[in-house]
Amino acid sequence: HRDLHSFPTRRSSDLLKDNSNFERLGLAPDFEICDDSQRSSIIQKLSKQFGLKKTETDNFDRAISVFKLGGGVLSEKVTNAQVQKFIDFYKLYQEELKASNLIDYDDMLLSSVKLLEDNDDILRYYQDICQYIIEDEAQDSSAIQQRLIALLSGKHKNLIRCGDINQAITTTFSNADTEGFRKFIKESQSVEMDCSQRCCHDVWKLANNLVIMADRNDDYKDAFYRIFMKPVEGRNPVATHAVKSFVFDNTFAEKNYILKQIKEILTKTPKATIGILLRSNYQVGSWLSFIMDAGFKSISRSECLEQKSVYRTISALLRIIQNPFDNEVMASSYEILAESGFYKSRLQVDIRNLEQPFVISNSDEMNAELARFYWDILYWLSFAHLPIEELALKIGLHYYRSDIEKSNVYLISTLIKRLSSSNHNFTTVLEKLDALAKRPNLSGFKFFSEEDESDKEFLAGKVQVMTYHKSKGDEFDYVFIPEFTEKLLTLDFAQMTLKKDVDFTEQIRALNPKYKKKDDFELKKEQISENLRLLYVAITRAKKGLTFTVSKETKMYGKVQNQMPSIIFEKLLKGDSQ
Repeated sequence: HRDLHSFPTRRSSDLLKDNSNFERLGLAPDFEICDDSQRSSIIQKLSKQFGLKKTETDNFDRAISVFKLGGGVLSEKVTNAQVQKFIDFYKLYQEELKASNLIDYDDMLLSSVKLLEDNDDILRYYQDICQYIIEDEAQDSSAIQQRLIALLSGKHKNLIRCGDINQAITTTFSNADTEGFRKFIKESQSVEMDCSQRCCHDVWKLANNLVIMADRNDDYKDAFYRIFMKPVEGRNPVATHAVKSFVFDNTFAEKNYILKQIKEILTKTPKATIGILLRSNYQVGSWLSFIMDAGFKSISRSECLEQKSVYRTISALLRIIQNPFDNEVMASSYEILAESGFYKSRLQVDIRNLEQPFVISNSDEMNAELARFYWDILYWLSFAHLPIEELALKIGLHYYRSDIEKSNVYLISTLIKRLSSSNHNFTTVLEKLDALAKRPNLSGFKFFSEEDESDKEFLAGKVQVMTYHKSKGDEFDYVFIPEFTEKLLTLDFAQMTLKKDVDFTEQIRALNPKYKKKDDFELKKEQISENLRLLYVAITRAKKGLTFTVSKETKMYGKVQNQMPSIIFEKLLKGDSQ
């Protein structure tokens, strides 16, 4: 029995190293797997070399995997300037890996498959070991993972692949091959596990209606596998009028309504679990602050390092040490530290209004709280001579005391040490750290949260704020889906516009001569299909109550702008105006 979902990233490395198998691939005995921190360093170095903007860097970073796992071939017949630029970037990326005796995760998967396909003796050895193979979350498998599974299960053919094809929500930013899993279902002896005791009647009925709606529309007829959720007799939550939807005039009214509902829920049921699910990461930080400012206990389940209080505290003080005479840096860092509860809020304005640098101001003339901050800063500046990873450790352990928090402090210090191994420049290390902190997750670094160690009692009475993607696998008594606009989650084919990076990614896929390039219609259909599945995931997180909200107007860049509610309000929801 092997869990093949984690096999590609956990066991493939062992497969390459077992019995000196690496020799058959021409790898050195001491090769290492390039983790995210090392990869980020290489990407940032090449980005500066090529003068790339951030969006270009992100596109090129993703395109490396698309090219490798998509069977791309380096061609001299490329006419598109951006694609040629990527090819030059890719060549140097591979040279950097080779010079450091590294292979990345994509190379690891490809090498594992090549090793098994080219060497019958090695293939037979691992086939004998893997007498039974069970793969969980199979809808997220890439084509290369599926080739690996097919090879390993080729002898005994005792393969079970378990997954919900209607929850395939990573195809746009990973190499998940949902069509491969659909083919497996069609060709295999399938067992439909369609009963769920999570949702009350109104919620599972809405999820089923979404599948029916998509099936009746030619533009996204294949978005879902035609399977419908059924309740478990006597086990599902019972709730009346569980699905609600409201269209508000403005965001102020929308947010106040949600606050009122949360207060009512927690007054009646103090241990209820509540989820606020959002489309994008930038919304998570805004809503988290809003909920906390309203006095509710809230947490973010995001693995994004930038959203963790421990990291934000360490980063804020490191930036002060980097730029001690910059009042803007000082003020923004004070604001971050105040948000974490170490100082009183709203005093950063006093720092910005100073005519001279804060650190050389007269503390006797300051507000008492700012004076305390002043002397704390002088204390930290006295350690500016220390290596940056030691500074991070000292700062983190000073402000955070629980075992979980201290564990995260040590992880951050380790990450910084790895980033500074090739370049000890303080500014460069902080730039690399900032880039990594924005990633949804970091391979090789699993940061801890309080709920990892405790039971569900920890989550009781708290408002959890996260993206639709992050909510997969979670469940809440009550779910709120605010800011539900067509722009953020387009479901109307007529409203769909493709981003520039979509066309670029298609051109990279087309570097495989066997790949049939999709036209705009096919790409739009693919994107809307995934958006529908993403909505399906968000809907099915709710147990007793599900509320959709949107406002007709929003304020952006200081201007009031109109926004279109999702077509779901018209097609599936009542959409009461407020």
